[in-house]
Amino acid sequence: MNRERIAAIAKLAGVNLFLFALLVVGLELAFGEWFSDYFPPYGAIFNRTFTYEQHFYDPPSSVTYVRDQYGLRGASAPVNEIDLVTLGGSTTDQRFITEGDTWQDVMHAVSGIRIANAGVDGLSSSGHVVAVTDWLHRIPNFHPRYYLHYIGVNDALYVHYLPLNEPSARAKVLALLQRQVQPRSFSRILRARSVFVRTYLRLTAWIIGPPVVGSNLPSVSTTAPEVAVEVSDAPITEYIESIYRPNLHRLIQLHQRNGEHAILVSQPGHPSFFRRKGTSVFVMSKGMEVWAVALSMINDTTKAVCREHAANCSFIDLAGELPLEADDFYDFIHATPAGARRIGTFLAQKLSEL
Repeated sequence: MNRERIAAIAKLAGVNLFLFALLVVGLELAFGEWFSDYFPPYGAIFNRTFTYEQHFYDPPSSVTYVRDQYGLRGASAPVNEIDLVTLGGSTTDQRFITEGDTWQDVMHAVSGIRIANAGVDGLSSSGHVVAVTDWLHRIPNFHPRYYLHYIGVNDALYVHYLPLNEPSARAKVLALLQRQVQPRSFSRILRARSVFVRTYLRLTAWIIGPPVVGSNLPSVSTTAPEVAVEVSDAPITEYIESIYRPNLHRLIQLHQRNGEHAILVSQPGHPSFFRRKGTSVFVMSKGMEVWAVALSMINDTTKAVCREHAANCSFIDLAGELPLEADDFYDFIHATPAGARRIGTFLAQKLSEL
């Protein structure tokens, strides 16, 4: 092959590569979200509708799951008319409860409050801060007066996994925390903005199907003896004081500066998994004792921080005041439709008192 032919092939390849790059840039500019000011913590939740069968609780049923153009679920009014937005992890998102049956839907039906669901799987308190600043406060004409944070469970899980001697588990938790703390990381921007990355995420989600929530966690036992938990609270206190408590202060201050009122809600767990009596914690399933104690301490911290900002924050002790039963959960933290009805009715009553 002579030099002239090599040069011609290289030139042709360069031209094709340039044209391909122009095509990619054009498609990104036309169909991506590069000019939007907002993006949620997980970029693949824009404009999505899933319909599938769930088998986590009886009876098995068809679930419809919808996210709108802003990444919100179950908005009961146009964005400019929303009164309250709920923010939290999978217990707020409720991916395996169909539209119309989530606890936000129940709250709206009972109280008439116009609600939007901004739950995102795996969201910790660090993720709450990022979601407010980078997503919810940037949605056009979206100015809810109240922000309800259903918070604590995922932070307790991080506390549980961090001390483990399994390097892969610890590294995964640290990476998740770091990703939530870095609102402008390159991976987050691509996931939120790029039409090609979002299409890939949607295709893989369609092929693989919805994730199995809680599948790597211990099952709930109703026959094991209940034992009092005795664990060192030093790692829990360190996490609370270095991460959780500062995040709550940031959240409340963010809402205060924006003329909003924060509502912090403590999170419960399956009553056959763990129980709290006074300051003591009892479990029936071994392996998650640290998580049970951490959640109890985190709920106490949520209450204390909210009371420090009483003018701009209201605390609802759902974990302490609402007696939930085994049938209200399909695993150790996620509610069934029956549990969602009880949670939604309880929160609607509490909100009416604010």
